[in-house]
Amino acid sequence: MKWGRKLLGSRAWHALAGCTAAVSFWACAADEKAPGQLVVAFDTDMALPQQVDTLRVQVLSRGQLLLSQPYQVGPGRNDFRVPGTLTIVAGDEPAAPVTVTVAGSKQNKWRAFRDLTTTIPRDRVATLRMPIQWLCTGDEGEYARVVSTPTPGGGVETHVLSACDEGNTCVAGSCVPSTVEESTLPTYDPRDVFGGTEDPEEGACFDTIACLVRGKPVAPDVDCTIELPLSPTENINIGLRVPANNGICDSTMTTCFVPLDGNSPEGWQVTAAGDRIQLPRAVCEGEQSRAKREQISGIFVSTDCVTKSARLPPCGDWSSVPKTAGKVITLPDINDVRLPTASLVLSLLPAGGTTRLCCPLLQDGDKLYTCSCDTRTGANVHELRPKENTATPIKLPGMSLPGVVSTIRGGVLYWTTDATVERVSLADPMTALTPWNAPMSLYKKDGVLLGDAQGLYALSPVGGDMADANTMMPRPTGEGPVQLIAFDNTGKVAGQTPLGNYGVLQFAQTETALFLGMDKDQLMGATTRRTSNVVRVDKATRARSNAFPDQIVMTDQPDRHGGYLAVLTDGTTLYAVFEGTPEAGVTHFQVHALDIAEARGSTPPRTLYDLPVSGQRSELKPIGALDGALLVARLSLSSDGMTVTSSTLLLLRRAGGPASVVADFAGRYPLPSIAADADNVYWFNDDAKLYSFPRAALREAP
Repeated sequence: MKWGRKLLGSRAWHALAGCTAAVSFWACAADEKAPGQLVVAFDTDMALPQQVDTLRVQVLSRGQLLLSQPYQVGPGRNDFRVPGTLTIVAGDEPAAPVTVTVAGSKQNKWRAFRDLTTTIPRDRVATLRMPIQWLCTGDEGEYARVVSTPTPGGGVETHVLSACDEGNTCVAGSCVPSTVEESTLPTYDPRDVFGGTEDPEEGACFDTIACLVRGKPVAPDVDCTIELPLSPTENINIGLRVPANNGICDSTMTTCFVPLDGNSPEGWQVTAAGDRIQLPRAVCEGEQSRAKREQISGIFVSTDCVTKSARLPPCGDWSSVPKTAGKVITLPDINDVRLPTASLVLSLLPAGGTTRLCCPLLQDGDKLYTCSCDTRTGANVHELRPKENTATPIKLPGMSLPGVVSTIRGGVLYWTTDATVERVSLADPMTALTPWNAPMSLYKKDGVLLGDAQGLYALSPVGGDMADANTMMPRPTGEGPVQLIAFDNTGKVAGQTPLGNYGVLQFAQTETALFLGMDKDQLMGATTRRTSNVVRVDKATRARSNAFPDQIVMTDQPDRHGGYLAVLTDGTTLYAVFEGTPEAGVTHFQVHALDIAEARGSTPPRTLYDLPVSGQRSELKPIGALDGALLVARLSLSSDGMTVTSSTLLLLRRAGGPASVVADFAGRYPLPSIAADADNVYWFNDDAKLYSFPRAALREAP
């Protein structure tokens, strides 16, 4: 068989579209009549080289390796740009099958693989698209697997193969047959690759962030379809909101989207009935794509820009189609529009120091506070003035180091230390107030201390390790060791209410009742059978009753996982984060909600949000509830589950519907507790940066 190929001597793949810099390597005579050709077109929906820095392209025919070439991709001077093309020229056996493979790697770790088998046309030039897709990119082994085989010389040769079954390849996150009939391939037109023109320098590109950030979140149905917007189909765009440093991001590398091609089997298509949009199945189902779904914090639909298509590459400094004024597809100019996004208010502490936040964000009337602590210099309370972007420190006595279990009430700061509630007046912080003594040890970190006009409420780990007061020994049955301790305004213990085996440390209150998570455990060998629910404790009578029905979960780590993890309320709705029993390696984190008037232990709560997690790669942390909405942080974790790699602050409304994204952060995460004034909601991140979000957005429909 005679086979020919055209490669590029320059770093511009698009030279094959007519650039004179192309260098040709021919297996057939140069004066022969030009045979049919197959133009392999490469494009991507990710930023390069952030996700993929090298592509290895191989061409095989009848078992013979005809091409194996690595290409470094990205914006660098020596990088190849995407989109680009590579041309395969037919020899004297055009009916011979040709297999084209492209494998993508990042720092020598293979993350993507795609292979397609077809034939080269006899008398035309056809296009074979080989996109490098986010939905087909993952950790080594998810979409690309490496096989090592011995060589006759005693060495080892490595091969990159598809993680799909033999004869299949990854398309839009799903494994589909890899054989493509040549007759179905479109005739090559460079305008379909390079933004509507033959010359990439003159083409148009799609401004991903600008066109998608104003979109509305949607929730697909059981068939992975969404409602067709009431807008011309040529102005519909769909994007996947993904974690920081993923997909295509803004200049801060935190707001990131993966744009889906419209009217394409590689992206989304209008259904046959014409009233809904079919999303890629991998977005909703499939074992192989589970890890990618866990990273998607929202599906957004926008009608602000011309539809992103395969012929319209995304803008980026890695692209061979530059972002040229007048050519770029971007958001139309709209005057006097303020998007409801999070804003940085102030940075409370300098970066790199030893001082850390040691109180949650606290509110006393119209005043906001938090605390910072350093074991060498003591503690400060900071009075925050968000409207002025200022914070005024109030020095505390050196022996007073508040923990995170604290509250402010009537100008007095309260915090727990061992079996006491310490107090200090912020008007006269150097004069110590008499501490309140508890009958037992109190939680002194990772929880909340609640107060009202009648007194304070704290949790006690009775029977636990008194040296820490946060570690509890498992008990096979019974209600202890956790207790709810109520103090009146004189510091006297006004009541003790027994709860479960483990403390659900984030609890909530209304004027008349407290709502707390409660676990009862039964040891069953190495596994714990946990009965978990949310209970209501009447403030006047201390009577306890179920607010949510019992939930049974099985857990191997009862001190960390399983059952209700936190309870919050906005005064009318009760919210709780629930972790279910792992099944087939998947754990569901859910947000449950119920109107307080219905919280009587018999009505099942509604599920506002469901996050399936493989291993320990994600978690949900509730931040606060207000105005019929819950703010919850979705954390992406390192492979060992110990480090937060990115986070997304989500807004869930009690009426239901898809989650709205408030903010994304790289390597940082929101801390529990919020405060609010008439205009804004506030919270701190773990790096002591205070952020705000328009309060009106809590009440807006998604």
